[in-house]
Amino acid sequence: MKNLLWSVPENFKHIYMMLDEADGELTPEIELELDKIEADEVGRAFSMKAILTTMKDKATIAKAKKAEYSALQKSFETGEKQIKQWLTDYLVKAGKKELSYEAESIKLRKTPDAVIVTDEDEIPDQWKKYDVKMTYQQWQDFKSGCEFSGMEVPEAKLSIDKAGIKAEYKKTKLEVSGTEIRSGQTVTLKG
Repeated sequence: MKNLLWSVPENFKHIYMMLDEADGELTPEIELELDKIEADEVGRAFSMKAILTTMKDKATIAKAKKAEYSALQKSFETGEKQIKQWLTDYLVKAGKKELSYEAESIKLRKTPDAVIVTDEDEIPDQWKKYDVKMTYQQWQDFKSGCEFSGMEVPEAKLSIDKAGIKAEYKKTKLEVSGTEIRSGQTVTLKG
């Protein structure tokens, strides 16, 4: 049987046919059919309300679990980072590059260079780039000259081309002003 909440017109067609047969008079049979439809609709509606409440409750529980698992993830990632740093510090202080046990090993390896911004204002313009969020219309106006259209200039977010700075450092071995190149070591785990 179809869900009466979604098939009300069909139910009323049946009632209209019964009314036509009774020459428009409200008979006890028609009243009974109307009562059945009303009771069935109310029952179905409240059943759906109960399902809706259950779904809402489940969504709330899922949200709480998500937050709980997110906190657990952060905790485990922090622990992983701290233990990795402890192993790195130990190998560096012990002057060892590797520890082995049967098929497993802990090796010290050099990390890639990282660019640390110490003073954004000192970085030459060639190493700066701006990411801007614009609507399609703003982009069209910008391409043809935003300043002449009278539009407000979109807010820009500054980001530094750290990959370009690292590449320049690798070529010249000179740091770009406003930055500092740091190298370190970390461990890799096998087995």
